[in-house]
Amino acid sequence: MCCAQLPIGPQVPKSPYADRKGLGPGRRWRSGAWQASTASAVILLLACFVFQVRVNAQVKGTRRVLLLTDLGTPASPGFTEIEKAVFAGLQKTPYRIEFYDDSLEVTLFPDRASEPGFGEEFLHKYSGHKPDVIVTAGYESLKFIAGAHDPIFADTPVVFCGIIEDPRELPKLDPHFTGVRSEPKPEETLNVALHLLPQTKHVVVVGGMGEFDRRVEAIAKQGFRNYETKLDFTYLTDLAMPTLLEQLHHLPSNTIVFHTSISQDAAGERFVDSAQSVPLVLGAANAPVFVMDDVDFRAGAVGGDLVNWTDDGRVAADMAVRILNGEKPQGIPIAISQDVYMFDWTAMQRWGLKESKLPPASVVVNRPTSLWQLYKRYLFISIFLILAQMLAIFALLWQRSKRRRTEVDLARTNDQLRLAMEAGKSVGWEFELASEQNRWFGDLRTMVGIPANIFLAQVGDFSRFVHPEDRERVSKAIDQARQNRAPYSEEFRVVRPDGATRYVVSKGEFEYGPNGEARMMRGMAVDITERKQVEEALRKSEEKFSKAFRESPLGFTITSMNDHRYIEINETFGRITGWSRAEMIGRSAFDVEIWMDPNQRIEFIKRLLVEGSVRDLEVSFLTRNGQVRTALTSAELIEINGEPCALSVVADITEAKKSEEARQVSESRFSQFFSTLPAYCYMTSATGEIVDVNPAACEALGYNKEALLGKPLSDVYAPESALKLVSLLEKWKTTNKLYNQEMLVLTKEGKQRTVLVNAGAVKDTQGKVIFIASIQEDITEHKEILQKLRESEERFRLVANAAPVMIWMAGPDKLRTDFNQPWLRFTGRSIHAELGNGWAENVHREDLSLCQETYTNAFDRREPFEMAYRLRRHDGEYRWVLDLGVPRFQQDGSFAGYIGSCIDVTDHKRAEESLADMSRKLIEAQEQERTWIARELHDDINQRIALVLVNLERLQGDSPFAPATTQRMMEIREQLSSLASDVQALSHHLHSSKLEYLGLATAAASFCKELSEERMVEIEFSSEGVPKQLPREIALCLFRVLQESLQNAVKHSGAKHFEARIKGTPNELQLTVRDSGVGFDPDEAIRGRGLGLTSMKERLKLVHGRLSVESSLSQGATICATVPFSSGARAAGA
Repeated sequence: MCCAQLPIGPQVPKSPYADRKGLGPGRRWRSGAWQASTASAVILLLACFVFQVRVNAQVKGTRRVLLLTDLGTPASPGFTEIEKAVFAGLQKTPYRIEFYDDSLEVTLFPDRASEPGFGEEFLHKYSGHKPDVIVTAGYESLKFIAGAHDPIFADTPVVFCGIIEDPRELPKLDPHFTGVRSEPKPEETLNVALHLLPQTKHVVVVGGMGEFDRRVEAIAKQGFRNYETKLDFTYLTDLAMPTLLEQLHHLPSNTIVFHTSISQDAAGERFVDSAQSVPLVLGAANAPVFVMDDVDFRAGAVGGDLVNWTDDGRVAADMAVRILNGEKPQGIPIAISQDVYMFDWTAMQRWGLKESKLPPASVVVNRPTSLWQLYKRYLFISIFLILAQMLAIFALLWQRSKRRRTEVDLARTNDQLRLAMEAGKSVGWEFELASEQNRWFGDLRTMVGIPANIFLAQVGDFSRFVHPEDRERVSKAIDQARQNRAPYSEEFRVVRPDGATRYVVSKGEFEYGPNGEARMMRGMAVDITERKQVEEALRKSEEKFSKAFRESPLGFTITSMNDHRYIEINETFGRITGWSRAEMIGRSAFDVEIWMDPNQRIEFIKRLLVEGSVRDLEVSFLTRNGQVRTALTSAELIEINGEPCALSVVADITEAKKSEEARQVSESRFSQFFSTLPAYCYMTSATGEIVDVNPAACEALGYNKEALLGKPLSDVYAPESALKLVSLLEKWKTTNKLYNQEMLVLTKEGKQRTVLVNAGAVKDTQGKVIFIASIQEDITEHKEILQKLRESEERFRLVANAAPVMIWMAGPDKLRTDFNQPWLRFTGRSIHAELGNGWAENVHREDLSLCQETYTNAFDRREPFEMAYRLRRHDGEYRWVLDLGVPRFQQDGSFAGYIGSCIDVTDHKRAEESLADMSRKLIEAQEQERTWIARELHDDINQRIALVLVNLERLQGDSPFAPATTQRMMEIREQLSSLASDVQALSHHLHSSKLEYLGLATAAASFCKELSEERMVEIEFSSEGVPKQLPREIALCLFRVLQESLQNAVKHSGAKHFEARIKGTPNELQLTVRDSGVGFDPDEAIRGRGLGLTSMKERLKLVHGRLSVESSLSQGATICATVPFSSGARAAGA
């Protein structure tokens, strides 16, 4: 499934699907050579003009559209054309479209749409992305949506296209469906062919065996019905492709070929009709070939009345847009797409067909182009270029004359202007944007210290004179004036070569060209240094105290030394103490109790009176809310109006002290991290000298720390990395960071190590680099391991190609990624044909479903698998192969895919079948012998014993005997009676008549009861879902397995309680026998002399059943036998 969003407007498509399609405003086309020449001429003529097109798209919202096709677009060019037309047509809507496309792939999976799992998967896939409109392309897609539409997408409109059938024949088509269908008209093509070739006597209709091929063939037969009495029709639709091509090569004269569709030939080979079948037919036929649709219309085909698939997609897209815009599908009638008469000029020339006989409005393609049509564009361009050059030469001559007259006037004006500028300490300037040249003139000596009146320079030279602190502001002012088309005015400082700083006011404006772009900037600069100095001195004088006192970030106070009351405080002091100015003025420090330690205040006053000043005394003070804070205090004695006062400065350093403590902790952590990091760490200055290095780097390079400090970091790198180091330095200038750059470093001993370099700059608040941190991760050993891994993989490939088995590999996405040479020799195909899912094309179609299911389930569970299937050999013979696959994992434990091997087991398979047939015959003979013995025991031996008992009773009754003799005769009678019971039980064990007449469940229950009574044990039997009518082989097999397992358990387990259960499901029967006895080793039991487990396995093989044994010492045993119904039925039939 692919999904794409269609942006409506000048936006680049965001989805991979839209980029692949190349549609939308973001599409870029490649032009031919003549287009490049035309573009060059236009550029020469219109070099002074620039145009810009702006498009403002109005997007209402997002709508989802699903396109469902019968075949994937690579397999069917017809559906590709439909998809392109739908995709392009949806751009007409004002909505942003989320475009999904999906395919049933009916060629590879004919019954896919009818599978319940596919429908559930399809509904689950789009449950979270419910489409607003569904577009179906193909009859199978329409049927699938019609079946799923009513319960799931009851309110979703459906637009169908790409069908040749009448959609109204579908019973579930409701009013939400509308669309367009095509009506092939083979009779019209035949009519045109007879008009072009009136001598035609034979019509050969070519077709295939696919379902779509049959439908198209039926349409052709219906269309040709009226011509069957006039022409000889031959339908070559049930042949293998080689046979078909051979017959087409030997067609009789006066024959035409009508190609319908070949997606599958009689041999089961599949073809892409337009891309494969049509070229083969065209190459083999010795007669004109006519086709039915525009997709099959290839070079060499004559053509005909063609179905237009592109028109189908266009009409369907228009209907979808109308529905998205609010129309109901009930109001849009089903349309018929427009067919078109289209013919190939080359084919008509080959077969001698006249264009004058074609129907009106016919389209003829591949017609050769005349010399005038080929070269007229070049002639026009050449004439244009000559005229343009003449015009340019005339303009240059006229401009030269005018320029000479102007230069004389300009020189005189410049002299006058120079004198005026020197008097006013001014400089004029011109900035030509195209060449980035500046021209300065005027009093340059005073302003910038240049001993000349005119100076030509580049833009960078002007920036060199501007004070570094003002450069960015001046540059922004120029850019802003240019963008806003406003006059430029800025005041800044310039620094002369002698170091003197001058203040300048510069004003100017831009000159714009005809295209609206700025091309020149002119202006004047006036030296205002003297005025600035006067203003600055006055400003400093007026604001000195106010700025220092009122706006200082430090707390300022003025207190009287006579009564120690506050005369003035600034806002900062009030903020850090919590007292307002009104609360503090007129009160003393004792009144507000601001000092934490009064004695400290007394000492502070004494020092101030003695020394006249106190500097940076650390004190503790109380805020208004009682919080204790730390401050640095300085004070100076001053006089105000003759009164001694103290000017104090208070800096709250509480947070600074906390920050300092935190910084020390952070530096300690960083130092520990820096010292213990296993990677090589360097701290360098902004110019690249090493200022610190960690022990790991010193140890790896063989230097001590003192030898590396002050050394350029570039000296550490090997000479082989010199060129890359230069390129990295260029990258560093633009990004100030490096990430995972592979370099070589050189140790003190001259050994090279490979490292990954990561670097970043630490800057101050002004953006200036303070230092650079570089980390080098040593990957030398890692690279050596990778090299060894590559060598190992190469050795593995050599071994795999030389191995006598077929080896394959697959990636995590289940797609095959590699095959060894024995596999390719076996299949006779190239590796490109086998990659992905291509290998499955050689799997027998009866085995393909089970093969893919086993393969997929094992992948999902990441488990080894073993499967046997038939694979087509290069000679066409299907051979049985045993495929063993195991999962592969990377060193980090991530899943890497599978690797597997195949061996040809055809001969082994045949031997197994022969052995199974022999085993079946032996068991059948054994059962017949058991039945005969059971009947002899029951009907003969047991009857004789009964007769002896009767005779003993008569003898005892007729003649009196001594008591001892009578007692002995009674014992003999009891022994004979017990013997009769044993013989009867043995007869039942050998052959159970209940199994034959009452079924498996009853016979098994009876056997468990008899064995329980005979061996004095408890057997718990249950049955569930067991059919009464079972194939004799299945019932007998499970009954014998029950007998054998219970008798062995009673005999060897030592337990007194046993469980036996038979459970039936719709697909299989399962027998389970369980005991809690001493247990046994199943492998040892099979290798031993006993035949119990071996006999059970052999019996189950005959009915395609399986036996599993779970047992261990002292843990009891469980025997489970499973027989599928279908397999049993086949065995019974055999």
